[in-house]
Amino acid sequence: MKSLPPANSFFVTAEAISNAGATPVFVDVDPVTFHMDVQLASKSITDRTKAIVPVHHYGRAMNLKPFEALAEQHNLTLIEDCAQAHGASTHGKTLGSSGRLTCYSFYPGKNLGAYGDGGAVTTNDPEQMKRLRILREHGSTSSMTTASWVGTPGWTRCRLRFFR
Repeated sequence: MKSLPPANSFFVTAEAISNAGATPVFVDVDPVTFHMDVQLASKSITDRTKAIVPVHHYGRAMNLKPFEALAEQHNLTLIEDCAQAHGASTHGKTLGSSGRLTCYSFYPGKNLGAYGDGGAVTTNDPEQMKRLRILREHGSTSSMTTASWVGTPGWTRCRLRFFR
């Protein structure tokens, strides 16, 4: 299984692809926009390609229309990486509102950082959401994971709630 990330993305894009059991096939970028070149992506597709991972770099939304057409033509999953473009928009739509898998990072060095590592994935696909929730819960499908008690004797106990 292979996925296509841009050649200029931070190494964690390729790491996530590898952790999912796929092989990253790097696609060079357009020298003007610094976003993945759709023509080169098209040439990189084989029968083993399963996904295209366009990355919105430097707070700038890329034009996804040609990538959407390419993904549809080859029956590929399109996974948006919005780790550097929180709140950006293109063609009147905010990134992440398309319904496809869209990934965000809240790493402290990002434009929207957290105190430590963090991230989010958005989708409107019920099957993808179910799979994401199972992954979030380390493989558990038990409803007991929706709320759990955290604490140790001598410490204040607090209740954690997970979004469902």
